[in-house]
Amino acid sequence: MVERLGGTADPKRRYEYVLWLAKKLAPMPSEEQTDDIKVKGCVSQVFVRGALDEGVMRWQGDSDALITKGLLALLIQGLDGLTPAQVQEVDPAFIAATGLQASLTPSRANGFLNILLAMQEQARQLDSDAIMDVPGFVYCQQAKVAASTFIDYYTPDPRRDTPTNLSKISDLGVVVIAGSEDDVVERLPEKLESTAGIGDNVSLEMIDGADHFFRDLYADDVASIIADMVEGLE
Repeated sequence: MVERLGGTADPKRRYEYVLWLAKKLAPMPSEEQTDDIKVKGCVSQVFVRGALDEGVMRWQGDSDALITKGLLALLIQGLDGLTPAQVQEVDPAFIAATGLQASLTPSRANGFLNILLAMQEQARQLDSDAIMDVPGFVYCQQAKVAASTFIDYYTPDPRRDTPTNLSKISDLGVVVIAGSEDDVVERLPEKLESTAGIGDNVSLEMIDGADHFFRDLYADDVASIIADMVEGLE
């Protein structure tokens, strides 16, 4: 891809190719365009998310500006399928080798670099096979977890957001069990109400005094709530 762009003498042809890439890039759902994956230092809005899939990086992204979306698509194609370490090793000097500077304004060229750096930072965060020792719990005394998994678990993600997912369920009975002292998933009752998460099929049960890891210390409370729900279905 770099050779194709660098070997094109006509700046207009390079520009047209970037626009073509933009049109081919699959759109990213608006609800997934969150602040934690927004690229800083770009004139336009740019969002990019990397994920590990069997040891290699897979990317998804979008932008509200067509040319920037094309630059993003170029990077996604080039970095997709690489390991996190390989992504981090990419030399930003390759941007000059594409010859795109002749077709871009200085702000666009700088944005191109910022997108690359943001993708490399995400790869760096995911580049860890090291297993972490985490605090033991009643039912998980020997708990161990990869650092990347630990980080991913605590990173905001609409795909794991309870109110967002509950709004998609209408044909099943659901009981949401939460702890009143949970400081990891804060203000869950408010979020459920603001998103119409609580409907005729959804109920919320709060365990007073419980924190995010209440399952270890409040198992009897959880069992009672579930038993009551099952009994109500009979």
